[in-house]
Amino acid sequence: PGHKFDSFTQIYARAARWWGIEVEDLNLTLPLMKNGIKGVNWITMVGSSFLQKVQGTPLFEDLGQRPDVTLLPAKNALLIRAGDEPAPGDRNRPDQSMDPYVAVAGALEPLYLSSHPGFTGDGFINHGNTLGWYRRFLDPTGWP
Repeated sequence: PGHKFDSFTQIYARAARWWGIEVEDLNLTLPLMKNGIKGVNWITMVGSSFLQKVQGTPLFEDLGQRPDVTLLPAKNALLIRAGDEPAPGDRNRPDQSMDPYVAVAGALEPLYLSSHPGFTGDGFINHGNTLGWYRRFLDPTGWP
């Protein structure tokens, strides 16, 4: 906890370049997960109650047709894998590795949180874009 500010300052710079990494502050994020999802990544697990909100929508149904997205049903959830392996999402070397992440995000957009407390650290505080980080695959203009 004593290094949280400095840690998030460093994390911001790295997250601006590598969109495939995961960033969160468990103390801020976990209490919100009853009402929505914070975003998606290589592996995203969606519980049955949330699935009911997106099943049958065109974007969600199209997701199952993509060769770069795997849907693995479980008893009370669905595991969604975006791509065959995690992708770093290096913004300095753009490629199509983030395409499945964008597709999963679009299909799950109705589940996304509409607000999130701001992360600490210089970058997040100065730019006020913690929610932009979580929504980067939905709206790339909201994140550096």
